Amino acid sequence: MSWVPGRVLLADEETVEAIACAIDPRFRALVLLLRYTALRWNEAVALRRRRCFVREGSIEVAEQVMETRSGPRFRSLSRECGWVSVRDGVKDALAEHLARYVAERPEAVVFTDALGGPLVRHQFEAAEWLPALRAVGLPYRGDGRRHARHRPALAGHQAGGGAAGFLQRGMAARGWDRCLRASRT
Repeated sequence: MSWVPGRVLLADEETVEAIACAIDPRFRALVLLLRYTALRWNEAVALRRRRCFVREGSIEVAEQVMETRSGPRFRSLSRECGWVSVRDGVKDALAEHLARYVAERPEAVVFTDALGGPLVRHQFEAAEWLPALRAVGLPYRGDGRRHARHRPALAGHQAGGGAAGFLQRGMAARGWDRCLRASRT
């Protein structure tokens, strides 16, 4: 399949699984949620324990994290809350993550940095995402700038195969999390 302007091709299951295994175990569920659900980055990092209904296989999406000059801030979504289905491996990964890494408090944030604060995208990319890409042999590029249009992007795997779902132009234009995430309907 060739690149078409405006189209984002998604990473195949093999590539996603390789990245999920290479990244710090605290973020395995995050990688899977971003790929196999319709969650956006700012919604995924705003998840709270009380909104995760793992047994039922769903997540309530009611907040997002906005990165401001004064730091990350939680904001209610301006629309009604939405629900996202989590099934199979994603459900299992989320259940394991909640049991191992998230405090029992209902207001506990599900995905946090090492100090327990909300994840900041550029810090996550530098500390976790890019090392995971290197570990699985995926190429990347980036100039170190923090502006969104200069985010590190993946190039297609030079040998073809596993990373064919990643396109350099799509990643550069839309960001890595959108290429991991399933299309919204």
